[in-house]
Amino acid sequence: MKFENVIIYVFYGVLTTLINYVSHFGLRLALTDFSGVDTHSFSAVMAAMENSAVSSAGAATFSWVVSMLFAFFTNKFFVFEAHDTTAKAYVKELLSFAGGRDRKSVV
Repeated sequence: MKFENVIIYVFYGVLTTLINYVSHFGLRLALTDFSGVDTHSFSAVMAAMENSAVSSAGAATFSWVVSMLFAFFTNKFFVFEAHDTTAKAYVKELLSFAGGRDRKSVV
């Protein structure tokens, strides 16, 4: 198939985005005290999350790390089908990948 790699790359890119959102809001939800909050009210839940034990910036950092690791491993094995699995190769490629992602977030 001519566009197989593109389709696989887009598929895992969408999954990476979903993992980013789920890990961000999952962490915020897990560390929020909902005692006395009407959990049937979306606005009450969102207000309670503002007082979460973790800030939005902290959750964003956590979700960035989780989604970046997911993207690294899926790109390595499923998109680009890399076969070098030595510890040295992992560290070198991971630092390069994370550095590229970090520079993109600044721009």
